[in-house]
Amino acid sequence: MKIRNIFLLLAISSCFIPAVAQRPDQTHNLNEEDLTELTKRATEKVNEFNRHLSYIATPIKVNSLEEQKNVEATKSRKVKQCLNLFIGKGYEYEDMYGNTQAPVVMEVSSVNRKTKAVSISRPQVRQYLDRMRRNYHRYDRIEITSSDCYIADNSLKEVDDGLYMCVLSYTQFYRGERGDRIAYQDRTDKNVVVYFERTEIDGKVRWLIWLGNISVKQTE
Repeated sequence: MKIRNIFLLLAISSCFIPAVAQRPDQTHNLNEEDLTELTKRATEKVNEFNRHLSYIATPIKVNSLEEQKNVEATKSRKVKQCLNLFIGKGYEYEDMYGNTQAPVVMEVSSVNRKTKAVSISRPQVRQYLDRMRRNYHRYDRIEITSSDCYIADNSLKEVDDGLYMCVLSYTQFYRGERGDRIAYQDRTDKNVVVYFERTEIDGKVRWLIWLGNISVKQTE
């Protein structure tokens, strides 16, 4: 696994990506079948993150201390599963030159219901998960889903033998409920940097995939 090379890539591409544009000489050797499988696997990672996040953020009513302990243990496990999806697992990491690099950052947007103004914050992914777990908006239920995942045009490149990176664009739907009504909802177009390595396991081609920085393109 060329994980140290991937860490270097994250250092190089640590800035957010408001628009996807790569040099024309950055190419890859993947065929349509590879691209279909890659898009599918990266989409699964994004969907897995959103599923875990919906559970982490939603308060669960319990009737005993034992049930409360079980819920907290499950949420802790899902937080860990979320972090495992990201390069560096949400922590600082060391690149191939021994330099310490910052943790993955996740842009988060919200829309003011009165002014319709969009505000954006940039917490580290561990901070974001902790904030969601504490349910700082006090919603009774939170549902986060995504759709329309695709590899952004001209973003895919091979950076080493069998080692690639790209930008996956997708639409995220966020809904917070209080009681039987929707208290807040928005639709956000996002970009996530994806790092992946082509490897062979039991004679079959497999993709090892890590998510990187997530940025907001548009929220409404």
